Amino acid sequence: MRKALILGFIPYAAMVVGVPLFNSDRVVLGLPLLALWLSACVLVTPLFLWLADRALGEGEGHE
Repeated sequence: MRKALILGFIPYAAMVVGVPLFNSDRVVLGLPLLALWLSACVLVTPLFLWLADRALGEGEGHE
């Protein structure tokens, strides 16, 4: 259960911590760095939630 909570929290924490760290005028791949960071976090969130679901299912006989 704890592993699943941590995996679910990682994308949220990355978004919150990334705002002050990546808020600058730099541009990467045509996007401001902050927009690129937030987009990447949104795109990897389903992966982390899938991993959290798998972690929860390990002890419950979940498929």
